[in-house]
Amino acid sequence: MVAIILYQFFLFVHAQGLIDVRHYSIEDGLSQNIVQDMLQDDDGYIWLATWNGLEKYDGYTFKNYKSYPTDAIKLKYNRMVQVIKGSDHTLWCHTYDDKVYLFDTQRERFEDVFVYHPQIEECDLVEKLIPLNNGIVWVVASDGNLWRIDEADYQKDNGVIFLSSGSVPQHGNHVYSVVLDAYNNEWILTDKGCFVYGKRELSDKRDFKYAVSLNHQFYMATSSGEIVLYTSKGGIKEVNFERIDWDIMGLLALKDGKMGVITKRGVIVVDTYNNHAENILIDKSSSDISPSGFFQSTDNKLWMFNGKSNVVCCDLKHNKIEFVSYPFSQREKMYNFIHEDSYGRIWILASNGEFSFYNPTKNLFEQGYTYINGEKVSYKATGRKFLVDNQKNIWLSCDSGVDMITFLNENYSYFSMNHHDKIRGLFVDSRQRVWIADKSKRIEVYDREHRYIGNLNEAGDLVQDRQVIFGADIYCFFEDEAHRLWMGSRENGIYVAVPEAEKFRIFHFKHDKKDKRSLSSDAIYAFGKDMNGHIWIGTYGGGLNVVDGIFPDLHFIHSDNGLDLYPKDECRKVRSIYCTSTGIMLVGTTDGLLSFSAKTDEYRKIQFNLNHCETKRANSLSNNDVIYTFESKKGEIYIITHSSGLNLVTSKNLLCDNIEFVHLNKQNGLPSDMAYTMIEGNRNELWISFEDQICRYNPDRGSIESAEFNLQMQQNSD
Repeated sequence: MVAIILYQFFLFVHAQGLIDVRHYSIEDGLSQNIVQDMLQDDDGYIWLATWNGLEKYDGYTFKNYKSYPTDAIKLKYNRMVQVIKGSDHTLWCHTYDDKVYLFDTQRERFEDVFVYHPQIEECDLVEKLIPLNNGIVWVVASDGNLWRIDEADYQKDNGVIFLSSGSVPQHGNHVYSVVLDAYNNEWILTDKGCFVYGKRELSDKRDFKYAVSLNHQFYMATSSGEIVLYTSKGGIKEVNFERIDWDIMGLLALKDGKMGVITKRGVIVVDTYNNHAENILIDKSSSDISPSGFFQSTDNKLWMFNGKSNVVCCDLKHNKIEFVSYPFSQREKMYNFIHEDSYGRIWILASNGEFSFYNPTKNLFEQGYTYINGEKVSYKATGRKFLVDNQKNIWLSCDSGVDMITFLNENYSYFSMNHHDKIRGLFVDSRQRVWIADKSKRIEVYDREHRYIGNLNEAGDLVQDRQVIFGADIYCFFEDEAHRLWMGSRENGIYVAVPEAEKFRIFHFKHDKKDKRSLSSDAIYAFGKDMNGHIWIGTYGGGLNVVDGIFPDLHFIHSDNGLDLYPKDECRKVRSIYCTSTGIMLVGTTDGLLSFSAKTDEYRKIQFNLNHCETKRANSLSNNDVIYTFESKKGEIYIITHSSGLNLVTSKNLLCDNIEFVHLNKQNGLPSDMAYTMIEGNRNELWISFEDQICRYNPDRGSIESAEFNLQMQQNSD
């Protein structure tokens, strides 16, 4: 068998941008496909504002709520524009005619709060709804008019208050925001100043555009660089740290209790307790940035959009700023966002970009993708509106319906083979192309982005036709220093593909009974290279071969013409070849583990050592059928034997017939004894594949975690 994981329908390789997309539309129970807004209530239900009223999704079905002529409260328009979550099982709905209605989610009915206050001017020209944590909802109109609604007492006399633009000198025609401080003060920030509802003595004529509350300190800032502090004892006063010299674009409460001041030149981190400010700025030669959509990730980085150019990543720990590019889109988005999924990956949707994830290795954003009918498809987001639910899934409204995006922790992508044949060989070459060989003698090739390039035909061409066959059942691959690709077949010898322009020139080497210097067998199961650069070949029936000569004038040395000391009576079926970091060659056969030193060109003198499974020695090899050998970065050597788990070498001397092993199998933690291959991760963890699952083994802690897949992994059984 080949020493790789083999999958029946598709195989997995490392990736990061794989998402699961579930689309909902009228075919799934939605009453209307245009979704204008979304939220999740305190009970976990998803609410959608559509052109046909509200929709509640309980995880299984949709239920529609709208106004009918016979209802006590009749909406002039069932077309919803915005919905926000209130307190105590209420939703606030902004309709197409710029009216505002309350929806009681327990009684499942709409309420018109203005019915109880006929003397108050009904709201119109609604621009935004701002809910506060004290049970107050502010309705902001585009002309500066304000309505203050007490959710608990909206039926009472002062339950709804109207403040017309100019109600106080600081009440301008444009309301930036309404913010609640730690003292339960409701600050209204406008283009003519700021004031506190019900406390007219708390006001200022400066047009503070941004505000943030830190513990019992409340900060406000103008876009021109002024920052003030409000406390209950000191009132409004100037801050003690230096004035900001650049235009301010926002204030942010950072996770360590400090304040972030976002400017056109970068971020100023303010320790408000010690009144100390630290600048994290872009280079002086760089143009001003246009920051928006601020987001602080768990690794203490501050992410923000820089207009429509790129994303700014401000590392608050190392005080540095980087500009990160993202894939652009021809379609403009109505909304944008930055999101961190449950696994620490950063995702963005820029107004002029694609839905993308941050790849830290490349330091750029790459487009997310999914699989449709087995084909890799880049996900295209329309960006009408979005919601982050309690599980950190993203809901995105589309041109028709809504998508729920689930982020997967299984960092893999898969290749659909479009047929049911077993995969025989897998290889990633120096150009990161993926070569996949199947039992029906096809060889498919994919580029470094896992996009299909074509099938290799017997003439050496890559043809974009998945039905094209190569003509040989390839079991193993090897790339030499000249980037020639060696391919070992099940019964037809070796093929070597030599790159020539846009195709390959194919050379073929076979066993010839009349030529003793030919291959000892045409069943090729393994390739390996020793520290001297010699290529070794494992055959299934003819033992070990070593390549001699200058390509393409090659001949092969084996037990019949030069490897005089090779145990050919026992070890004729070779499964794997491995060269350790110390130069010892380890060869897995169906009759045990061979070890030898290849530090010589005198092949006749090579001494082979054979380790068997010994019934009277518990620390011997667990099974004679050796299928894979692996060495970790720490130099620990693992031998995988058929149906007997792993064998960890504990002996220092590998050139002997009595190597000692410690066994790892189902009795002491492995999910199965049918291991096939293993690889080491970035954190020195070992990933081991089995017939139906993959497990992660931490050799330092001895811990094992399994990750099951609904796949059938198969070895080459013969």
